[in-house]
Amino acid sequence: MKPGSILHVMLCAQKASAATFGAWLLRASMMAVNNWIFFTMWFVLFRRNAQLGGWTHEQTMLLFGVSAVSFGVMNGLLGGFINLPELVRDGGLNGLLLRPRSTLFLVLSSKANPSSWGDAVSGVVLIYLSGLVSHWEWITVALAIALAAIVFVGASLIFFCVAFWLDRSDTLSQRIWETLITFGIYPEGIFPTSVRVCLYTFLPAAFTAFVPVRVILEPASMWTPMLVGAAIFWALLAQWVFQQGLRRFVRGCCLLAQIADTLLCANFLGDKEVPSKVRGELVDGGDLLALESVLKGSVILLKDLLKLLAESFIANIAGCLEHAFSLAVEDDAGVSLKSIEVRGSWKSHVFINEL
Repeated sequence: MKPGSILHVMLCAQKASAATFGAWLLRASMMAVNNWIFFTMWFVLFRRNAQLGGWTHEQTMLLFGVSAVSFGVMNGLLGGFINLPELVRDGGLNGLLLRPRSTLFLVLSSKANPSSWGDAVSGVVLIYLSGLVSHWEWITVALAIALAAIVFVGASLIFFCVAFWLDRSDTLSQRIWETLITFGIYPEGIFPTSVRVCLYTFLPAAFTAFVPVRVILEPASMWTPMLVGAAIFWALLAQWVFQQGLRRFVRGCCLLAQIADTLLCANFLGDKEVPSKVRGELVDGGDLLALESVLKGSVILLKDLLKLLAESFIANIAGCLEHAFSLAVEDDAGVSLKSIEVRGSWKSHVFINEL
């Protein structure tokens, strides 16, 4: 394998994540067990009714399996987008810009999450146990999961690219990303129409779970070209957003370097000996620094307000999810839920009474 190639970089990331094989295996196993514990909720619910939101038990098992595998492949191979806010904030992106490879690929492959392979393995088992996939249909399953993973990576990268424009956006990006994951593990039928529109547009959970399942069940339907188009769209959009953010980052670095060089030249030569061109750059740099100090307070307040509004919006979406799921369960299964808590990716606790 040629050093520096794409496969070599990805292999190095996997070796780094599995440096301690025992810890790697333990994290992957615990994630697989966590998925099985979560899915036992569906076994309890489908004991009371054959369908939930128009989805059967087997279809829900296939849905959860597809979501788990696409998430595991995405986060296990190209999960470096999680580090993007830190790279932007600490200047680690400068080192990646100097390498003779695509900066976007280097960012995505900079981190591999070992627990994600537990998601992938448990998802494959659930797909097999659903009984809806025959031998030759596994090719369709692989293609649908690959397209869903592309949508996953594209949307996730866009969420974390907010760091190019907003400081300290780690929490906001993480919450939006976890919301994308959460909506993909529940049947589509339990959501109201307004939420479904959001899942097919701004938060593409439909193309990471619902649509791939329909492609697997009906390969010759209109859902196949729709999934292919969504994968291409989100991949191109993510690349464009990243390039725009990267240009802004590079312009900021160049401006700081120019101001630093000018100040250094003025410090060694003295103001009288500084050439007129350099003196003009110094004045421009000083004006920029003064303007930045004046606007810094108002900009920080505006950014904090935007993040507060976004976090409030995410909290409202989570509330809608809980309400819709409770109504669907009460209507279809006759089961009343005491509470639902969604915390982090693939972590849900459901307390059921009157069983």
